[in-house]
Amino acid sequence: MSNFYLPNNDLTNVYFDDLTQEEIFSIFRVISEATGARYMSYLYENFDKKYRYAFTTNPDWQKVYVTEQRINNCHMWLNVTEAFLTTNKKSYILLWDSIKPETRKQRNIYFERTDHEIGINGISFCSSFGSSREIIGFSPDLKTPNFQYYVSKNIDLIRNAVYQIRKKLSTSVLITKENKKLNEET
Repeated sequence: MSNFYLPNNDLTNVYFDDLTQEEIFSIFRVISEATGARYMSYLYENFDKKYRYAFTTNPDWQKVYVTEQRINNCHMWLNVTEAFLTTNKKSYILLWDSIKPETRKQRNIYFERTDHEIGINGISFCSSFGSSREIIGFSPDLKTPNFQYYVSKNIDLIRNAVYQIRKKLSTSVLITKENKKLNEET
């Protein structure tokens, strides 16, 4: 794999239009009812086109994590990056509580995440294909035990959600934080 997977600020952050965000929230509600998830994030990075498509069910956290570029120092995001760089795997499951923050910046991001009431025992499903990477993550309330078990029992529901979001990504109007509309091609 090439170094394009390494963190950088060269990616333009792109977001779904309001209608599409509402539709993705509807997809999330179904997952939430089945698993107890209280948070979901979807991230699609295309390194050839230099875009990072982002959605979270917590807009305040999205602003801090994606728009303000905290993601590039996040211990979980860096773990996924390292996994794709050092292995030939095309998919990876990240159990959030298995990765501990090591640097001061990473600890700050960890605590910022909990300040936004996003649980620390979430799970992310990560895939890499060509020059793209996709990550969908879920977490419970801060103190919900056994969350990963409930997610694993509803894996078909998760797969369907990923399919629906990918479809939205390919058919929706995407905008930058400056409200500039982009070509609908992903």
